[in-house]
Formats: sequence, C-alpha cells, structure tokens
Amino acid sequence: MTEFKINVRNTTDGKQVTLEVEPQMTVQSVLDVVVDYWQFKNRVVLALSEGKENKLLNPSSTLEENKIAEGTELLIMPDSEGGF
Repeated sequence: MTEFKINVRNTTDGKQVTLEVEPQMTVQSVLDVVVDYWQFKNRVVLALSEGKENKLLNPSSTLEENKIAEGTELLIMPDSEGGF
C-alpha cells in the first residue's frame, strides 16, 4: 500500500507530530500511536477540522473512508462527549 504523511496536532498544547500512515489504517490505530506518543491518561478523540467545526472521526472507520490524504491535519482533543 502507498504510505503518506499526516500531521496530528494536540489541541491542549499545540504540539504536533507527523505520522506515516496507509489508507486502510483505522482511526483507532492512529489514536493508539498518538496516545502512546503523548502518554495520554484520559480518553481522547481524533477530529478533522472543517472550517469552524470539528468532525469527530469514528475509531472503526479507515483513513480512506474519511478522505484523509497526504498533508491532512488531524486534531487530537479530550473526549468531552464520551466518543463513539
């Protein structure tokens, strides 16, 4: 599969990490990597910024299903709504 790079920005401190991913990867697999990287203790979610709104991503969906491509920035934030 073709790997590509995405950026994940931590909304609590603004820090960012770049990941190499594949289209068939799930959002949960990306979450697992980022949670491990930043050593989060609380539950977090990934979102895609869409203008003034943030679209929460379903952990079981794939990056391809969410139209996430090279250079996309995802946001990781505390799960204030209980997630999926």
